[in-house]
Amino acid sequence: MVERSLWMAVLKPDKVEQYERLHDEQPAAIAAQLQDKGFVNLCIYRSDLTVFMTWEIDSDRILPSRIVREHAEREWDRLTGDCFAEGWTEVPSIYRLADHSHKTASLNDALGE
Repeated sequence: MVERSLWMAVLKPDKVEQYERLHDEQPAAIAAQLQDKGFVNLCIYRSDLTVFMTWEIDSDRILPSRIVREHAEREWDRLTGDCFAEGWTEVPSIYRLADHSHKTASLNDALGE
């Protein structure tokens, strides 16, 4: 089962370049840690000082015998965390097309399509 989520945070004005550089130079241990945790996709977007992170985790791909890289993760959190004016908060979902697909079928039936 794939879980999807959207998060947002706000960067400090003087830390934007550092934050982007950190991600350009992300340590292999962090990428491996994410994959071992079942992440199949993770994207970060920026609009001015606001960053948006989308991710997908496939619970079937979580490695139960994964190598926990706590030191690398703590260091990564420290380095990137210093860049935030406001930390990550989850953005709630308010609409999914899939929840309304039955309406399309009803409309098509009514229109004889």
